[in-house]
Amino acid sequence: SLRTSEKLGLQALLARSHNLMGRTLELSGSGSAEAAPHYAAARRILETIHQESGSDGILKRQDLSAIAAQFAGQP
Repeated sequence: SLRTSEKLGLQALLARSHNLMGRTLELSGSGSAEAAPHYAAARRILETIHQESGSDGILKRQDLSAIAAQFAGQP
């Protein structure tokens, strides 16, 4: 249980970092083409966290809810 929570915690930080990097690139004028791989990585990590946790409640965590909301409704 401890290893899983540590892994999920690190993955959450990684997802947040990718999301912030994408946002930074997008706002800097570099465009969405450079931001897209970071957003894709954040989404992929978030999906992994969700699957490994086995609960929708994980996406309600404050650090993950903003990222989850950003991708809500996207296929």
